[in-house]
Amino acid sequence: TRWRAGAASALWFVVAVFLLAPFPIPLPDGPGAQVTRRVRTPDEVTVDDVDAMERERALIEKDSDQVWTFHPEVKTRALGKLESAFAILDSSRADIGSDLAAIRDEIFAETAIVFADDDVKFLMSNVNRERFHRNLVDIIERTLESNFILSDATRYRADLNGGHLKIVAAPPAQDDLLPSARSLEFLAPLQWPTDTESYLSEIELRGRYYAGADKDRLVDIGTTMLMNVIVGPNLVYDRTQTEERKNAKKAQLEANPPTYVYAAKGEWVPHELGRELTQTDTEAFAKLNDLRRRGYPFQLAGAVALNLLCFAAIALYLQRFRKETGFTAPNVTMVCVPVLLALGIGQLVLLLPDGVRLAPVLFPAALVGMLSTILIGPQVGFCIVLVSGILFGVATDQALDFYILSLFGGFTAVLSLHTLRERKDVLKAGFYVGLVNFATIALLALFHFLQIPDLRVVAENGGWAFVNGLACAAATYPAMVVFERVFGVVTDIRLLELTGPHHPLIRAMEEKAPGSYQHVLSVTKLAESAAEAIGANFLLVRAGAYFHDIGKMLKPKYFSENQGSLEDKQAHSRLTPYMSALIIKNHVKEGIELGRKSGLPEKVIDFIPQHHGTSVIRYFYDEALRRYEETETVDVVREEDFRYPGPKPQTIEAAIVLLADSVEAIVTSVFTSTQVRENDLRRVVAEAVSDRFHDGQFDECDLTMRDLFLIRESFVKTLKARFHHRIAYPASPRKDQGREMREGPAPLSPVAASQA
Repeated sequence: TRWRAGAASALWFVVAVFLLAPFPIPLPDGPGAQVTRRVRTPDEVTVDDVDAMERERALIEKDSDQVWTFHPEVKTRALGKLESAFAILDSSRADIGSDLAAIRDEIFAETAIVFADDDVKFLMSNVNRERFHRNLVDIIERTLESNFILSDATRYRADLNGGHLKIVAAPPAQDDLLPSARSLEFLAPLQWPTDTESYLSEIELRGRYYAGADKDRLVDIGTTMLMNVIVGPNLVYDRTQTEERKNAKKAQLEANPPTYVYAAKGEWVPHELGRELTQTDTEAFAKLNDLRRRGYPFQLAGAVALNLLCFAAIALYLQRFRKETGFTAPNVTMVCVPVLLALGIGQLVLLLPDGVRLAPVLFPAALVGMLSTILIGPQVGFCIVLVSGILFGVATDQALDFYILSLFGGFTAVLSLHTLRERKDVLKAGFYVGLVNFATIALLALFHFLQIPDLRVVAENGGWAFVNGLACAAATYPAMVVFERVFGVVTDIRLLELTGPHHPLIRAMEEKAPGSYQHVLSVTKLAESAAEAIGANFLLVRAGAYFHDIGKMLKPKYFSENQGSLEDKQAHSRLTPYMSALIIKNHVKEGIELGRKSGLPEKVIDFIPQHHGTSVIRYFYDEALRRYEETETVDVVREEDFRYPGPKPQTIEAAIVLLADSVEAIVTSVFTSTQVRENDLRRVVAEAVSDRFHDGQFDECDLTMRDLFLIRESFVKTLKARFHHRIAYPASPRKDQGREMREGPAPLSPVAASQA
């Protein structure tokens, strides 16, 4: 038995673990696919930000870290050429007769400045070349230190306006690359202009340096010299290094793309059901499926630990407070299967398209409460409802509202069925659960009023919660049938069916042993009232009392309540006390065999041996002692030979039937009149209860002294109704009444005299 119970425990434990941590069914992650269910993300899910990626790529292509090389030698080279030109002019000035063409060619050869002969002659005249030289040097230094020249000399042009000379680089061509401000940061403190026109380098010869008629001539010569010595550009774009940097940045961007949070930890995805997946959805679901696969071992370990804790809590509770629920495979199944049914239904609801919202309101906590109460009892029902709510809530990360709703619904189911008298009580319980569920949804909505987006959702949830209660009641019926037929469980509904007036065994007893049948009815009345007085299972007590004496119908004439004739009353006179006791004890064995043959549940058959316990068959034991004393035989009378085989009552219900059977037999034997005083009745009942207590018949059940007191008071109350007081009716006047008054009453017949 323990091995089977252990195997059942292991089986249901494994099933519970996989219901709490089912293997993660992957979501479709192909483009264009549709998702019809939601799952909870175990961790934050991030995806590549495609738009940000494109923006970063465009920025890299446009102006990200362009490499421009600044060439200060352009200024140095220009100043050197200018110095060389003026040095040649200064050295040639001493020789006025020098060949102008030779001087011009020498200057061109050294500096690439193209002069006309008249220009050379003009510069060698009395012009202040030193001041002119300084002015040109100042122009070159100011220009090339604060301006960038992107064009070469062939694209320069001169602009004379208002006495000022400008040597301007031509505008950039259409395909010219202009440097960005970010790429020129390394050139600070040089100021880079912001408008397109400022990309042209301006070179001015201030007119204040010159006066008179020679001013325009000097401006022309200075323009020629500057345009020939300033050979740009001084800022050159390095395409090779720029491309290398771009490629490095692109590679870094590909390795670490910009991302955003697609779904936070614990969030249900997808956000919309039924639509086709985009590329972003595909990437997110691929990551989510990978996260769920990698997190499954940890989820499985958590489910094992949580189940161990809950299984241990239930086992400890049953051991401490429900010892009669033994460690057997059927009992383990009765405890575990309602919880597993609820967990399985809850997981199936989560697979529905809108299962995330419906799971809290459709979790069948009431089914757990109904089945647990009917199969085991209301005390265990409360415990199992609590455990099932904790298991599903923790496994699916439900909010506090779920626990409130499931506990209220489950506890309502337990309270509604703690006294089950008819089948329709199950439907009533489902209706009550639905009302409580609806009221709980409404109260929670009122509490979270400011957070509710749509009251229609609240009304819909309340409707589903009400339907949940009715559905749990409807599902309880087939579940009970399965438990009764497959596992041999005795439910209250089954007990109601057994105790009907048309059961074949009861009808056979009424026919074959009418006295025992009347005795059974009296015992049933006493026992049922006592069970209700102490809160025991009165239906089980009723069934046990109904069938506790079915063994008597096989040899009814050997039991006093069936002995109607004088011959019947002498059935034991020809037997020894030992044989008579054996026949009396044998009705227990024969009752067990008859009950099993008729298909009675073992829970009811247990009442047949336990309703006598190991008590002594007192009449025949005393008779054996009397014969021993009179005959002085050698064989000593042993009390064990006259005790029932037992066992003693193992449950409170069996103890109640034992007491009811004893009290009914004693009271029927002692009180033969309908006029019984309450004190005498109370004394006889108290003595009967006390005898069984001191005989140790209650040592193996949880009957308390208070229970005994309440049972005794219940017996007295029931028996008082049986022996109620009646008034004496006056005799009807007869014709010979006058004669009787004159002559006295007529003599009694022998039978009447003997009865009197």
